[in-house]
Amino acid sequence: MTTLPLHFDELVELLRACIALHPDHCTPADLRDHLTTRLARSAPGLAGRVQTFDDPQMRAVCGLVRQAFELSGADRAWIAAGETKV
Repeated sequence: MTTLPLHFDELVELLRACIALHPDHCTPADLRDHLTTRLARSAPGLAGRVQTFDDPQMRAVCGLVRQAFELSGADRAWIAAGETKV
């Protein structure tokens, strides 16, 4: 299991920064760019740490974000769209 050098409240901050992100666009490289841009003003230290995450860590963050979207159940349209893609 990949671990992330973050405290729980920092994980929450990462998830909060992903609210506008569509889960289909959650690739490690895209997510790193998205997070560092979104966190640059509100949490620059956290943005800098995200920038240093290696590939396994970013894949873990992507998985966490996707799971959070699925668990929230607030917007399931992207799930249905993903199930019908060819």
